[in-house]
Amino acid sequence: VVEADLKRLQAQVEPHFLFNTLSNVLSLIDTHPARGKAMLENLTAYLRTSLDRTRREICTIGQEMAMIRDYMEIHRIRMCERFTYNMDVPETAAHRPFPPMLIQPLVENALQHGLEPKIEGGNIEVRVIETEHTVRVIISDTGVGLLGKRGRGVGLSNVQERLLALHGADGKLTLEENQPSGCIATIEVPLATT
Repeated sequence: VVEADLKRLQAQVEPHFLFNTLSNVLSLIDTHPARGKAMLENLTAYLRTSLDRTRREICTIGQEMAMIRDYMEIHRIRMCERFTYNMDVPETAAHRPFPPMLIQPLVENALQHGLEPKIEGGNIEVRVIETEHTVRVIISDTGVGLLGKRGRGVGLSNVQERLLALHGADGKLTLEENQPSGCIATIEVPLATT
């Protein structure tokens, strides 16, 4: 069931992202060829990692972060100076097993619902923190914030369902306002079962 849910989630995310990115590459080829080439290189790396990930039941934090970096590079090229990002992944955490498709939907939410609606854009920071018993992934953005939204969209619901299926009550997703603006999404999973 977990594997079927993962494939369903990938099928929801990837076609939309792929077509939008290819459309952006086409428009950049004539106007900004170097940016178009860079976007295509990041898309190729993203798809290579994504395809490799579909063949594995579990991946590592480092593999997930490499894909997230390619994903954010594509958006950085598209949004230019409106988008910056930082990633902080300790060397010790990079080789830890981690379930796929938990981090990307949160980064995608931060971009689509946080930064894109904000005229000046903003920043996304992805941090991985290891404790004695857990691995915590924190995605914070400086976008428009939760804006009083109630309930959870498809991406957040999928993450919550996967955490529950994989880790039961030990898997947690929390959302909170970032100060002075934006949102912080935190995934926490037990270290022993990652």
